[in-house]
Amino acid sequence: MYAELAIPLAVDKLFTYRIPDELQRAVQRGVRATVPFGSRSVVGFIVDIKPSTTLGTVKNIKDVLDAEPFITEELLSLAKWIAEYYFVPLGEVLKAMALHGSVRPNRQMVVLLQNDLPGSVNTESLSKKQKEILQLLRGAKPLSVGQIEKKINRKNIHTPLIDLASRKLISIQDEAPPRFMKPKTEVIIHAESADRTGWQEWLESLGERIASKRYAKQASLIESLLRTDPSVTEFSYPETLRNADISKATLQTLVKNKILRSGRREIIRTPEIELDELSIQTRSIVLNSYQRKSLDCITGAIVNEKYQAFLLYGITGSGKTQVYIEAIKKTMEQKKTAIVLVPEISLTPQTVRRFKAHFDNQVVVMHSRMSAENEQMRGASHVTGNARL
Repeated sequence: MYAELAIPLAVDKLFTYRIPDELQRAVQRGVRATVPFGSRSVVGFIVDIKPSTTLGTVKNIKDVLDAEPFITEELLSLAKWIAEYYFVPLGEVLKAMALHGSVRPNRQMVVLLQNDLPGSVNTESLSKKQKEILQLLRGAKPLSVGQIEKKINRKNIHTPLIDLASRKLISIQDEAPPRFMKPKTEVIIHAESADRTGWQEWLESLGERIASKRYAKQASLIESLLRTDPSVTEFSYPETLRNADISKATLQTLVKNKILRSGRREIIRTPEIELDELSIQTRSIVLNSYQRKSLDCITGAIVNEKYQAFLLYGITGSGKTQVYIEAIKKTMEQKKTAIVLVPEISLTPQTVRRFKAHFDNQVVVMHSRMSAENEQMRGASHVTGNARL
């Protein structure tokens, strides 16, 4: 039997390898395998299995990395479509689809699930390599595949690892992708209906003490919070301090005494780009007949939920961007989202101003030169330049 692999290289072809007898049961479409490639070993994705080949010399697959398909049939079908439609090597598409580290199998983590072998496991059926692996993992923290290979001085241990995993003796976990940055958060005060009821009861319980030096500022804060719109369920901690003109200690005392309930929420990161007069003026643009005709074609497909590509052709300054904006408005009316791709990062500020004039804070920016402090991937409308998605 022979397997065709898509290898994550800028080469638009599949590579054929022979499936050794000991790996016949492990090989299936969608799993990853290590194979020799020139003078090195690489990881590829098995996309097809064939009973024969016309090639004269075929190298063997070294190891199979997965017990179950890493890429499902549905994703494999999508990857093939993307590769054909966008003229991209299939291996590169599959690498982009897969988890971070998918082509670095030595970084997979191995966890021992039970120190003592259950009676149902026949130790005689375990290979010498498997026994060495179990012995190494006993009493140790989880180890990567690379660490295990180094400690037992053996290569290509994924197949025995997969067998141990099928026996529920170990767990093999892909390395979690490192976060490019941690989410930025802020402390908030909860203000739901039950919280407001508790505040009112606390004020009533103070009685005459409400005017005392000890409780006056605390009571003043609670009263100011009760006067706010009941539909508001969260208050920013710093904003609450500023609005109430109280010390941080007073607020912390109320939280400590469980009068106020605090929490955290993520702050949306996005660069601050101020609108200019020209961008603001575009809000009043009325489409001409040519723009309207183009927009009607585009929005017809949007409303009918029909996939269709359009080429909007016009010289610089002919009003193409305004057609994009109106089409996005129609898209968002349908409760959908939009991505705007900008060909040059240098064009991002002026493009963002134009779109923010119409969509305000729904515009979020992402490109490869943004710092971690500004990187942001949320929002209904994205303006993106020279970014990998």
